[in-house]
Amino acid sequence: MEPQNKNKLVLLMIGILIIIGGACAFLTYNKQTTTNDQNLTKTPNIPTDWKTYHNEKYGFEFEYPNSWVVSNEGLSNDINGRNPQVILNDSSGRRIAVNVYFGFSPENSIRGVGQIYTEETYNIGHITVTKLNGESGVTGEPTSWIIYSLKENYFTLSAPESLLNQILSTFKFTK
Repeated sequence: MEPQNKNKLVLLMIGILIIIGGACAFLTYNKQTTTNDQNLTKTPNIPTDWKTYHNEKYGFEFEYPNSWVVSNEGLSNDINGRNPQVILNDSSGRRIAVNVYFGFSPENSIRGVGQIYTEETYNIGHITVTKLNGESGVTGEPTSWIIYSLKENYFTLSAPESLLNQILSTFKFTK
C-alpha cells in the first residue's frame, strides 16, 4: 500500500474512533440525566396531616411533618449576620434547614461542616439543582443538601435523607 493511502486510512480510522467515542459519551450523559430527572421529580406520597411553612420575606414555602417545630427563624447561619435560615426540629434532634446565601455559593461551607459522599446534578422542570449526600456535621445523621441558585443568591434545603424527596416535592417559590 502506498504511504499516501496508508495515511488516509489512519486518519479515517481515527475519525471513526472519535465519532464512536462521542456517540458513547452522548448516550451515557443523556441516560444519567434522564435517570436523575426521574428520581427527583417523582412525587412521593405526602401525609395529609403535614403543616406548611411559609416565608413571606424570602418567598418560599414547603410542607413538613406535623410533629416537627420551627426552632429558629430568620437568625443568621454565619457570624456576619448575612445569611438567614429557618430550622425545624423533631423530638429526636433531627433537623430540616433552609438557608439563604446572598452573593456566594454555600457549597464550600457545606463541605467544610459535613462529610460529603456523593454529588449529583438534577434538572427539576426548568431549574438545575445540585444534590450533596453525606453526614451532617451538626446532627451526625445521614443528610442530603439541595443547592439552588436564583440570580446571584443561593438557597439550600437540608433534611434527613428519609424526608428530603417528600419535602422537596412540596417546596416552591412564592415570589
